[in-house]
This record gives sequence, structure tokens and C-alpha cells, in this order.
Amino acid sequence: PMLQDPGVASTREAVLGQPSNQQQQRQHVPEAPEADLQSQEPAAAPTAAQLPNDIQLPATVLGVEHHARSQKDYYALNAILDFLAFIYTAVFYQVVMSNTRTLADLTDERQIPWDYLNALLLLFIITVTDRLVYSLGSHFGKFLLLLGQLLLFIPVCMSLYWSPEASSSGSHARLHLRVFMVLKCVSWLVTALQLKSGFPPRASFDGGGRQRFVFYKKADNLHMMGFYIFQAVPFLYELRALLDWTCSATPLNWYQWLKLEDIRASLFIEQCRGTWREQRVIGERVPRYIKFLQGTLLFCLLLLAIWAPLLLFSSGAPTYTTPGVVEARVNASLGVVTQYGHYQGVMSFPVFEAGSRRTVQNWASGGTSGGVGKAPSISRSGQRWPSAVGQKGSGSGSSGNSSRDSDQLWQLSPPARSA
Repeated sequence: PMLQDPGVASTREAVLGQPSNQQQQRQHVPEAPEADLQSQEPAAAPTAAQLPNDIQLPATVLGVEHHARSQKDYYALNAILDFLAFIYTAVFYQVVMSNTRTLADLTDERQIPWDYLNALLLLFIITVTDRLVYSLGSHFGKFLLLLGQLLLFIPVCMSLYWSPEASSSGSHARLHLRVFMVLKCVSWLVTALQLKSGFPPRASFDGGGRQRFVFYKKADNLHMMGFYIFQAVPFLYELRALLDWTCSATPLNWYQWLKLEDIRASLFIEQCRGTWREQRVIGERVPRYIKFLQGTLLFCLLLLAIWAPLLLFSSGAPTYTTPGVVEARVNASLGVVTQYGHYQGVMSFPVFEAGSRRTVQNWASGGTSGGVGKAPSISRSGQRWPSAVGQKGSGSGSSGNSSRDSDQLWQLSPPARSA
């Protein structure tokens, strides 16, 4: 008979023989999961005394063949889900929390809300801890991280979901909470699958294991572009290499490890380019779509990076609005400067000051007056404006009119006036 146990990671196929008729049967004997590289090598056949006591074999063991099931690696999928949850929280956090404003308002302020920063920092720490546990290959640490996330996110998200602010009319807070929880639940499912399968070994003879980069699995253009995007994120490549070096038993120092990672990345990129060159004939022209993608688009992106900031902050930008006049004041003073040898005397007498009583008027173009190539010279109230202001175009000027009499009296004593 065949005995199967779905919870084991490897089995040994034993050839059993009956003493009476010498018929051979095959029996599967469960074995504990292997966690290191040495366990993948074929082991010696155990004797009958080494078999578990709870398994009763109907015949004598004649031979054992080793069968191992390799552990699956779910870290790449888990990291992508955590990264999506981080980005989604960074964009839509202010919609869920009532004490924050929109993301555009947050960028205009000089300080970031404390709870917003704590939420992003918490998700970042979880991502880093997950990488640390994966590098160490600790199943207990992975379980504690999963349990901590369940105990933290589920009560907080449920309390926010049933809060009065989320249930208000016209609010999308519940929708964003559902999307965030879907991302986290899928991440927790992948974590549970990793715990069930077990961590792969740190390294293997076929180039696999936890030390292998996910983009190094296949040398093609898709994986090379993914590696370029990952490497373009500031400090992400260095953080990954630093965590791997910290959690690995190696005689290399940090600079030697980083140099080894650079050599490995260069070999991968050259392998991808070699695969692409094998598909072409020597002397064949570069396809036009490659010239368009690498030549035309890249040239346009470089021009956009140079001129976009100037166009964005110019008066011709679509988001540009004419600054409104907040305050307008007019003052006139009499100043007298006297010189006595090395001494200089300055006396100032305010004569007129106005601005507390004022009217502000915005100028705009309209009609066809002013001739060809000239802006109209009629304001919104029907008054004429100066020709110099009219050349500025629509909505580019404001006029402030103050009262004719002064807002303050000339309060000077008779001796001061006579002086």
C-alpha cells in the first residue's frame, strides 16, 4: 500500500520485500523538511532501526530512494504587494483621515502631519523587517510579523471603517479602506503560503536560493527593464545589499560585498544584451522602433526635463493666475538733509498718506478695439486704462484707487514747522 502525507516536504521511497514470496512493494516514509543546502544532496539509505516507531512495515526494508520537494519563494510577490500598499497609503491617506487635507495641500505646507508620517514610517519598517526575516530564514520571525500585522491593521481599519467621518455622505474613505485591506490580505495570504512551503536555502548549485535576485531568474529584456527600474529608485539597491550583507555569514566586508553585487549585476546585463545580439545578424540595421524608443523619446524627455520647470512657473502655464492685490498705499513726505561739517542731519515730514480707503479693479481685454495687434483698452467697468497696461493682455493687471484726502493729519507742532 501507498502511504502519503501532504504536510511533509520530502519523502523516502522504500523498496519492501516479503520474506515468503519475495514480492516487492513501494512504501513512502515521511521525513522532516530540509532547510539548508546540504540537505538537498542524496542521503544514505536508513536501516530498519532508524525508521519511526509508529510506522509498521509489512516487510523487510531492502532499499530507500530519496525524494525532496524544493521550497517555493514568494518573497518577490510579497514585496510588490507591500510596496503597492505603501504607495496607496501615501496617496489616499488624507481621504480616510479627517484631520488631514488633500495631498496637494500637504505639499504646499512646510511641515507634514505627524500621524501621516507615522503611518508611512510604520509600513516602511514592516517592509524592511520582512526582508530581514527573509534574509535570516526565520520561520518564527515571519510568524510573529504576520501575527503583529493582523493584530494591528484589522482593529484600526475596522474602527476607521465604522467611524462617523467614513460614513458621511460623499466620502470615499470606505472605498480606499477596502482597497488597502485587499492588498494587505493578499500579502498575508502569500506570507502564509511561504510559511507552509518553508524558506528556500540561502544558495543552491543552480543559482537559486534567497540570495538570488528576482530579476536574475531569466535573461531577457523584461527582466532587464525591471532591474533598471529597481536600481533607479534612490538607495533601494544599496539598502537591499546592506541587509543581505548584515544577515549573511561571509568573510567579505561591506565594500567587497557591494563590489561583488555590482559584478553580478553587470554580468546579468551583459547576458541580457548577449541574448538580444544572438537574435540579430551581423551588420543588420537597428530596428526603427528601437530608434524611436531610445532616440526620439529619450531626446524628448531630456528636453522636457530642461524646459518643463521654466514653462511650469511661467505666466503662460495653464495653472497660472494673476496675483490679486492685497493692499495698496500711497504716501508723500518732505525730506530735508543738512550738512554741518562732518555731521549730517535728516528731517522727514509726512505730508500725504492714503490707502485705508481704496478700491481695487482688475483689468481684462474684451471686444476688438485697439486696432490690429493691440490689446483692448477698456476695463471691466467701462473705464479706459493706459496703453502700457493694455499690452499685457487679459487679466494681467489691477488698478487700485485711493481717496483724494489724506488718511492722517499733518500733526507737527509750530516750532517744528518753523524749524
